[in-house]
Amino acid sequence: MRNHLWNLIGTAWELVKNALSTSTLSIIISVSVPLVIFSIRVFAKWSKGTRSWAGFRATLREQLGFGVILTVGVELLVGACLLSWAVYKSVYNDHQNLSGRLQAVVREKDELKTGVGVRDNYIQRLAAENARLSTTLAATSKARTNTPTIVNAPGGIPIVGNKGTVEHPTVNNFGPIPRRLLDQTKKELSDCLRKKVGRFSIGVIQGNGEAYKYAEEWRDLFISAGWEIEHKNIPIQIFMIGGGTWSGMQFRVHDASTVPGQMTLADDSPEQNFRQCVSGRSDISGGGNIIPYKDFPTGSVDIGVSYQP
Repeated sequence: MRNHLWNLIGTAWELVKNALSTSTLSIIISVSVPLVIFSIRVFAKWSKGTRSWAGFRATLREQLGFGVILTVGVELLVGACLLSWAVYKSVYNDHQNLSGRLQAVVREKDELKTGVGVRDNYIQRLAAENARLSTTLAATSKARTNTPTIVNAPGGIPIVGNKGTVEHPTVNNFGPIPRRLLDQTKKELSDCLRKKVGRFSIGVIQGNGEAYKYAEEWRDLFISAGWEIEHKNIPIQIFMIGGGTWSGMQFRVHDASTVPGQMTLADDSPEQNFRQCVSGRSDISGGGNIIPYKDFPTGSVDIGVSYQP
């Protein structure tokens, strides 16, 4: 209890100093100088008369006129009012800060609840799809009565419909090329991002190995440029997409615009430098969209890596 009281008094005193645009030493000097002058006057007059306790009291009563008492009283009253205002302001600010933290906790709870709901729906769809595939597989197995045809394709892939041994089999790879950052691209982006460092976070779509490896390259790139990762305990976060899908990459940044429908990045900010570093480059696999958010903090870039475009 005593510590809280001292903290409150300390905070109130800082408000008083800020309101007066002065320091603690200046306040002490402004109060002590009149007292010192008054004491010198009393001592000087007392030393000229009878030097006794009764003489000192008589001299003190003589010097304490109505004007002195009124001046001291007004100063004490003003000081008490100013200190009372500072104490009230400190308590009010603490209340506002506590309310803000409580609201943030409630919003985080709602976001977690929404995320859990999306996850449960995703699990239910997977379970239903698994049950459907199991039923189809069981029905297909029962319907197979013919002897399977054995096809040999040395050094290649057997093609359904052929019989015997396939001569000179051909292998066709039609899968998309995995995304990656070239070494030269990494060096140029790292040098550019190092001009104005900030904080970053990175997430990847659940269950996609290609996207995860690409996200690792971006994480290593930002760390090599001196940026601070916000979630050190989880190098790359995992997210799920609910209510539709998107592919490629997304970069979330703070929107400092005051005009609706326009995006403006804060001057001389890390996110503004980031946009300048990635804009117009054709060597970033899959590209990416920079998306502004009013409630996203400045100085940070949030990277989301989804399916391959």
